[in-house]
Amino acid sequence: MKDKVSLSFKPEAMRGVVSIGIFAISAVLFGGGIAYATMKRGNAGVVLGLLGIVILLCSLLGMGTAISGLLKKDRTHKFSRIGLLLNVLSLLSMIAVYVGGVLILL
Repeated sequence: MKDKVSLSFKPEAMRGVVSIGIFAISAVLFGGGIAYATMKRGNAGVVLGLLGIVILLCSLLGMGTAISGLLKKDRTHKFSRIGLLLNVLSLLSMIAVYVGGVLILL
């Protein structure tokens, strides 16, 4: 059996790198929201709600950017896959925060 070694010198899809950047922005916003809630001792409902919506929109934008990076031909897609995974995890975590908040109110 012959081992195949492929050295591909294709450029990376820039949209994948951008999607990781969008995730980084949403992660910083999430950390800032936690810090703000700690400073306000839990009395920052409207601000944190709006911040959560912005984070959700950033996650959706990052997912769309990563998917469009995956659709590019003649490019490597390592960063697009990583960006898609990170933004999906960010979206799921924000959905879990909202669902947890609703369940606490019941």
